[in-house]
Amino acid sequence: MKAMHALLAASLTVMAMVPVAEAQVPRSLVSRLMPGLDQRVVLVAGTPLSDGTRYLPQNDLTAWFPGKAGTGILMVGHELRAGAEGGVGGAFSRLEVRRTRGKDGLDFVVTGGQRWAQGMHNNCAGGVTPWGTVLSGEEYPIRALPETDWAAIGKPPYAANSPILAYGWIQEIDPGANEPSARLKTRKAMGRFSHEAAAVADLRTVYMTEDDADGHLYRFTAKRPRDLSEGRLEALDVRGRRWITLADPGNASWEATRKGATLFQRLEDVQIGPDRAVWFAETGMPEKGDPYGRVHRLDPRTLELRTVVAGDGRRLANPDNLAFDRKGRLYICEDQNQENYDSYGDNQILRWNQQDGSLTEVLAIGGAAEPSGPSFLGEDDSLVFTVMAGRASQLVHVWGAPLL
Repeated sequence: MKAMHALLAASLTVMAMVPVAEAQVPRSLVSRLMPGLDQRVVLVAGTPLSDGTRYLPQNDLTAWFPGKAGTGILMVGHELRAGAEGGVGGAFSRLEVRRTRGKDGLDFVVTGGQRWAQGMHNNCAGGVTPWGTVLSGEEYPIRALPETDWAAIGKPPYAANSPILAYGWIQEIDPGANEPSARLKTRKAMGRFSHEAAAVADLRTVYMTEDDADGHLYRFTAKRPRDLSEGRLEALDVRGRRWITLADPGNASWEATRKGATLFQRLEDVQIGPDRAVWFAETGMPEKGDPYGRVHRLDPRTLELRTVVAGDGRRLANPDNLAFDRKGRLYICEDQNQENYDSYGDNQILRWNQQDGSLTEVLAIGGAAEPSGPSFLGEDDSLVFTVMAGRASQLVHVWGAPLL
């Protein structure tokens, strides 16, 4: 992290970019906002960055790395298919940020930006490691690339030279890497499946979710601390209260199902809670008789699984991204399926009260867009998140007393 802080200071002196606060930005897609909160659109898709590229659409994961003297780095993933945007594909932006105290609190101003890594596929959620890198999950179910000749590829288990093994991995991105070749590492020991998120519990243990029908919850234990290149991959069996060891990372989902791992319907985000338990969202699938989804809590010692909040379409439908603030309160982002959206309206970010089980709307997003990638900023408990809306995608900053 010390090396990253030095790089932050250097990059802020050599990169120039007109602060977005001084530029004209489109109207926010936030349709409702809790009283007492303020908001500002920080970036929109198509905004020029200081390296000559543009801020890509479909922003998803955010990862905040505070620096010194009110500076920091925000890493942003872009959920784009392989080859999209003129060959860019799934990618990450690295944004240099200055935080200065204004009349309404700490501003969040982008002072420079780069396209940091690219050539991936459907970078969804992920996680931050204690050693200062970002883990990004490539969501790659069988249907992800419809133009592929799946009949020629066949069914799993796939051979080591199968083209399906090109994507569907955890990618580790280093925001402090000086050389472009050192910024991106594919972590194949962590398994190939339709990755969504990753939560790092300690220097060796990572929990991962699979965003697909009949997917699984996985645990990876690295052979060495801070090194994800080798280790043991396992899938959860809830009924048996056990972790099932997987021998073939390239066919992880297929092997997990064959060995009896528990099936879930589209797992989304996973977070390590303040209680050190594993919290994860199962968004549900109407085709499987599960239209609303739920949020689970897994005790990592006993492997007891408990549903802490269930979707019902009235209070909550199709939970996706999760975040805990410094007080340990859980925030839940919705990504409703079309039927639920038509019935219940805009996707929300909700705050769950652990004491009474109530859910309070923090904000809602209009136009069938999806709130995603929430990150709390430690200095003032304000929130930065992305809005996935194609070419209208936005990066938004929200602050105010209700978040304190």
